[in-house]
Amino acid sequence: MLISLVAGTYYFLVFKNNPPAGGTPSPTPVAEPTPDPTADWKTYTSNKYSFKYPVQLNLTTTENGIVLKDDEKSKPLPTPIPADVHFKLGYGLSFETVNLNNITLKKWVDSEFEKDPSIKLFQFKEKTMITAQNYEGWEYGYATLQKFHIYAIQSKQDTSNFILITDFSVLPNLENNNELTQQILSTFKFTENSSGLETFQSKKIENLSYPAVSINYPSGWNKEVEESSRLRLTLSKNGYSIQITQDAWGGAACLFDDSPNFEGSSVDLRGKSYTELKINSGLIFRRYKTDFTTNNLATINFCQQESVSPYFVTPGIIASIQYSVPQNFNKTMLEEMDSIIKTIEAK
Repeated sequence: MLISLVAGTYYFLVFKNNPPAGGTPSPTPVAEPTPDPTADWKTYTSNKYSFKYPVQLNLTTTENGIVLKDDEKSKPLPTPIPADVHFKLGYGLSFETVNLNNITLKKWVDSEFEKDPSIKLFQFKEKTMITAQNYEGWEYGYATLQKFHIYAIQSKQDTSNFILITDFSVLPNLENNNELTQQILSTFKFTENSSGLETFQSKKIENLSYPAVSINYPSGWNKEVEESSRLRLTLSKNGYSIQITQDAWGGAACLFDDSPNFEGSSVDLRGKSYTELKINSGLIFRRYKTDFTTNNLATINFCQQESVSPYFVTPGIIASIQYSVPQNFNKTMLEEMDSIIKTIEAK
């Protein structure tokens, strides 16, 4: 009995100080999560893409897209440069949607490198292919300004256009310039849905006879809406726009070469060329180019065929429809605009 007690005491004392292999496990170190440097950033979202950016940067919308700048630190460069060059002392990043007009992104980027050197302020350096979860494209820069970068990226679902991202920063410490840009780009995402289409549904405007309407349009188009005592929907892309308006105004007959004689308020379009569109709901429209221009843009108006007479009228029973296009408009863009109009319907 005494031997057993002594042996037990010896085992306890020895192995208390020297536990056997495979005994009490050492605690597993817990990895500290890496802080997200963009956690407290603002988020910009459009119907095309989204990204995050630091709160100290100011975001402005321009005719061509989006510009991020540190306005508090931005000031003109001390040396004279051409007026059309927007490099400033301070951080700057611009986002512009560019229509490819039926060519590939690679061909567009290659064409930038092939431009006549005499019309470019700076020469480009070698391009590098980049890819991310939902986009791909090319990165390149200026041969003489090593810290500046340009990114031409497009969605893997929609290859009809791309986003041109230009880093035009001029900072005292240029080494930190691209680091911030890379952080912003790491948050960039295309936001189009699987069909590539967005849907706008209007409300019924009180005191107007027009119905509520819906229309589908590609996610690459920008949308502006005014809904109060009237409806004004504007869809725009690369200098082209569609305007759909419901307002309190009088109507008129549109008289084409095949129109019967008419007495009353009318628009004489005899001798005018037109394109006839039958939209998905069965309504028939005719569009024609007017003689009016605004800001060097041509105007195309629509007339709708009445269901109870052989006449076309403006505005139609759904809305007044109008295009604004460049004087030398692109046929492919006009066809895309027509495909949008074909989806309009009364609700």
